[in-house]
Amino acid sequence: MIMGRVSMTLLFFSAVLALIGTSSAQSSKSKCWTDYGEYKAENGLERKGKQCLQFEYDGKSYNDECKYSPGSGGYYWCALETDENGVYKSGTHAWGQCYMNKRNPTKCNRFRPMKRIKRVTFAPLPTMPTITHKAKTFKPWNGNSKSASNGKSPDTKSKCWTDYGTYKAGNELAKKGKQCKNFEFNGKTYNDECKYSQGGYYWCALETDENGVYKSGTHAWGQCYMSKRNKTKCNRFRPIGRIGRSA
Repeated sequence: MIMGRVSMTLLFFSAVLALIGTSSAQSSKSKCWTDYGEYKAENGLERKGKQCLQFEYDGKSYNDECKYSPGSGGYYWCALETDENGVYKSGTHAWGQCYMNKRNPTKCNRFRPMKRIKRVTFAPLPTMPTITHKAKTFKPWNGNSKSASNGKSPDTKSKCWTDYGTYKAGNELAKKGKQCKNFEFNGKTYNDECKYSQGGYYWCALETDENGVYKSGTHAWGQCYMSKRNKTKCNRFRPIGRIGRSA
């Protein structure tokens, strides 16, 4: 009776050990990974990122390594499925091309390859219609407002400013900080400059007629704000507030 129980116990443990051995043989994972590979016939698409299995092929064991194949330019491969004894059977197509180390092409990488994004080709953008604008051209102003190509007076503002000056009779107080105009006086044109007066100062026109000519007697002029370094040139900026005086 006792011998029968011992025999049953031994048979039980033998079966458990056989199952453990089969399970370990089927699930012995390698440290290698696949990059590209062919799989079972019902799934012939190339895949990557599969963990290899330790396997036996042609009587040789491959643990944490891949087998070299000289076909198709030469590559390394590993088994993805084996039988109950860990043997890879030819014709199952359950193998993968190994993800190899670039520094040592005979060794497989110990990490899973990153997914590669397929290149997507986008359709070209539609060609936008070209919009052209008719440009207006202006002739250089020579002091005569009629010389503008559109028949209108061009911008007659000068880069000079007044410091002191006398204005129209209705406003006889001296003023400053007025922007001069380009003007013509006694047949000479003054663009971005002031006219010297025998009184010892430079002045510019603040108002002109339709032809850009300053008329004596209108009192629409101003004493220019001149540069201290070059007293024949006017300053190109507005003077800071200073109390004016009558001319």
